[in-house]
Amino acid sequence: MKTKKINDKYKLYKYLWWYKKPWYNWTKFETDMQGNDVQDIIEALNIKKYGKRIEFIYDRACLRLDEFYKGKDLCKFCDGKCLFAQRGHLKDYNGCCRLCRYQSDKGCTTSNLTCKSYYCGLIRDLEETLEFKDISLIKLYSIRQRIMCFDNFYASREDFLLELKIGLIIFYSFHTTYRMIKNFWWLKNHKQK
Repeated sequence: MKTKKINDKYKLYKYLWWYKKPWYNWTKFETDMQGNDVQDIIEALNIKKYGKRIEFIYDRACLRLDEFYKGKDLCKFCDGKCLFAQRGHLKDYNGCCRLCRYQSDKGCTTSNLTCKSYYCGLIRDLEETLEFKDISLIKLYSIRQRIMCFDNFYASREDFLLELKIGLIIFYSFHTTYRMIKNFWWLKNHKQK
């Protein structure tokens, strides 16, 4: 296996699209650069199995989001209402999560990359938030996979990863529609009990 040493951050980002091509499957990437984003990219590039790389990127991006938001209550929940609802814009409890079947008293029961990175416009105006462009690891996904990451709300980790691994927009569209119908049906039946 060949070794490629990358010590220029600019070149790493500039040629990232090239480094993830199949002809680099027999190359081990190394770097002396510091920083979580660079180390994460190098580690992901060294994972040669497609499915494992997709999972690694997803899990590490979720971890970076969790680290950034740890100890922060950006939505400023009070009596089950977020800041947006407290200002009278929304009458429901649990804010954006009110429509999700994975919510519980202790928070979310699944790990969803889209949900972790989403904050309404009010919160983004008041607080510092991370967006997908701020997570450099997401650049290792294809354009289709990045599109899927933007609005894949209310999905379990397993469903999300399945859609990313298959990578077809048409499958993603049908699967998302099916999941939304299933989710709303579950919520309707769950609220009646």
